[in-house]
Amino acid sequence: MTENENNANQQQQHLTKTSSLPKSPHTDNTFKDFQKICRAYYNELMHLSKSKTPSLSKDDIIVLDDLINELNTYANILISNDLIKEAKQLIDLGLVIVDFLLKIFGQMTSLYNINANLSEKLAYPLSLKLILLEANFNILFKYERNYSDGEKNLNEILEIQKYLALPNYNIASTKFYTGVICFFQNDLDNAEKCTLEAISLLENDKDKDKENNVESSRQKENNKIRKMSNMFEFLAEL
Repeated sequence: MTENENNANQQQQHLTKTSSLPKSPHTDNTFKDFQKICRAYYNELMHLSKSKTPSLSKDDIIVLDDLINELNTYANILISNDLIKEAKQLIDLGLVIVDFLLKIFGQMTSLYNINANLSEKLAYPLSLKLILLEANFNILFKYERNYSDGEKNLNEILEIQKYLALPNYNIASTKFYTGVICFFQNDLDNAEKCTLEAISLLENDKDKDKENNVESSRQKENNKIRKMSNMFEFLAEL
C-alpha cells in the first residue's frame, strides 16, 4: 500500500468513527452541538473578562461547573472510543473556559473586596483546571507520546496541586510521572531524582480520614503500597 493510499485509508477509518460519535453524556447533545455550546460560553466569558465590572451569579457558576464536568466526562468517553482528536478539542476548549474563569474570579475578588483571600477564591476554578489538565496529560502521554508537552503539563499540574495544598499522595503521583517522562527523554538523573522525591512524599503521607473512615483509609493505604512498589521497580530499571 502506498503512503497516499495508507493516508486515505486512515482518513476513511476516522470518518467512519466520527459519523457515529457518541453524544454528550448528560445533555445528550451531538459532538458538534456540544462544541457550539462550549464556544458560546467561551465567547461570553471572554467578553465578561474585559468588562470593568465582571460578575458571575451563583447560578452562572453552577451551570459552568456542570459544563466543565460534562466536558471532562465526554472527553473520557471519546478517548475510550479511540476518538483522541475530538477529545483533545473539547479539553482545549475547556482549558480556555477555565482560564477565563480564573481571570474573572481574580477580578471579582479585587473589585468587590470579597471577604476571602485570593487563594481561597481561586481554589474553585483551579480545581476545575486540574481535572482538565489531568485528562490532557492522559492524551499527551498515552496516545500522542508527546513527552515534551507532557512534562510541561505535569509541571502545571504540580503547581496547582501545591497551591491547593493537596495530599502528598497526589503530588507524589505527579512527581513519579515526571520521572517516567524524564526516563523517556533519556534524562536518567532527573528520572531518579523525581522518583525518589515521590517515594519520600508517600512515606510521609498522612491519612486525614484514618479515624473517620477505616475502610477508605485501608483502600488508600493499599493504593499507596502498590504505587510505592511500582516506583521501586522503576528505580530498579533505572
